[in-house]
Amino acid sequence: MLHFEVKNLGPIAEGAVDLKPLTIFIGKNNCGKSYLATLVYAVLKSLSGGHLDFRVFPLLYRHRTDVFYHSEFSYAGAPVSWPAWESWVKESVNAALSPNGENVELPSQEVLARYKAQVLEGATKITQSYAEGLQHELQRCYASKVVELRRRGSSTGDFAVSLKLQAMGMNFFLDGNTVTVRPDIAIDDHLVKKALLGTVKETGMHRLRGRPPYSPERLSNEILLESASFIYNSLLSDLWVSAYYLPAARSGILQSHKALSSYIVSRSPFAGIVDFEIPKFSGVIVDFLSSLLRLERQKPGSLDKLAKFLEGDVLRGDIKMEVDEHNYPEILYKVANGVFPLHRTSSMVSEVAPIVLFLRYIIKPGDVIIIEEPEAHLHPENQRKLARVLVGLVRAKVKVLITTHSDYLVQQLSNFVALGGVGEPDRAKEGYRVQDYLNAEDVGAYLFKFDEAKDGSVVEEVKVNSSEGIDAEEFGKVAEELYDQSVTLQQKVLRDK
Repeated sequence: MLHFEVKNLGPIAEGAVDLKPLTIFIGKNNCGKSYLATLVYAVLKSLSGGHLDFRVFPLLYRHRTDVFYHSEFSYAGAPVSWPAWESWVKESVNAALSPNGENVELPSQEVLARYKAQVLEGATKITQSYAEGLQHELQRCYASKVVELRRRGSSTGDFAVSLKLQAMGMNFFLDGNTVTVRPDIAIDDHLVKKALLGTVKETGMHRLRGRPPYSPERLSNEILLESASFIYNSLLSDLWVSAYYLPAARSGILQSHKALSSYIVSRSPFAGIVDFEIPKFSGVIVDFLSSLLRLERQKPGSLDKLAKFLEGDVLRGDIKMEVDEHNYPEILYKVANGVFPLHRTSSMVSEVAPIVLFLRYIIKPGDVIIIEEPEAHLHPENQRKLARVLVGLVRAKVKVLITTHSDYLVQQLSNFVALGGVGEPDRAKEGYRVQDYLNAEDVGAYLFKFDEAKDGSVVEEVKVNSSEGIDAEEFGKVAEELYDQSVTLQQKVLRDK
């Protein structure tokens, strides 16, 4: 599970968030919900976007000759020879290949200590490469220089982001205009053992399958590289996911992109001759549009049932992606009496249509989807149905993060948490299916609110448990204020009669 801690980021003074199977951001406008959601997206895209430079890993490329090719090297004052590593590799592979199935033993403590030191050095270089990727993604996703992301008027310094994974931590902070990192890495002995012994046995199995024998030097390198790669992948496993962001105002974005494309094409002959500006889009909007425009002729995925549920129970029609006479992709709404482009449909259809397409063609189990205001333009009854889709995504192993202002949506999700505490017969009595429930531990809810003392927003965790669901006190306060005001007004009206 990913854990985020932020300080002085945009409107946020401070806050901490765990990315759970379902994460909910609630709070008033302009308190930083979208700001933090965009940070989550940038963090995940920094790895899946291919920013890591694997050539910086000392065990994998240029530094390995400095460490393992020397006739001997020193660690903590104890001499360890290169033949010691090579000898262990040879003995271990032979043991893995032996008919008696001898157990493979770890190398000596001296060799093992040097190995772990070099793996740690490599992991540190990974975090440095990751920091460079994060800076690129922050600038791209926010369409802003990183220095402009710090909270304005802050008297406590630049922004800081702490990221904690299962096996390591990374603390990012702003050094001038550059994002730098202070890693917190501990190479676990169990992980090292699993990597080394597993790699040796796998190499032995390759030999048994007929792969020609390697030279001692190449065999040693293969064990070294494969085991180190296993450790690095394990350290970063929480970040090896595909992330998608559905921004707010989806209907407006979809209806304007075609006009923008036409404008750019019409001005292209004057490029370099006449100065003209291209409107700036944030990276989340660009990614959102790019994903939809590449959908032509893709086959529906495993989440198509959820897409069909939205079409049948919410939209009362089908969403199609086709190309027009200019070979340009266009989203269409198909009902019994015709087929309509999005600009001729209701705002509800144009807001939900991209959700349908993402579920049908793009999102897969294991992915992360971030949806801003999924309830936008939906009647409360349809918001309840949308909540069932969000639960379906969680059940399908998709991590979901939403920002919302809807008490209806939060209350329905709260009911699903309560359903997780009852038996299947009780769910059926309430009109729900067996899979329509959420476990309390799978839900994280966070309230964003302005703090006068800190002159910025703070993020507070909202209580979630199986008996009470999600504590929606914030919405309750608004309802109480409205009720109190209604009573006061009614009393005044009666008094004045």
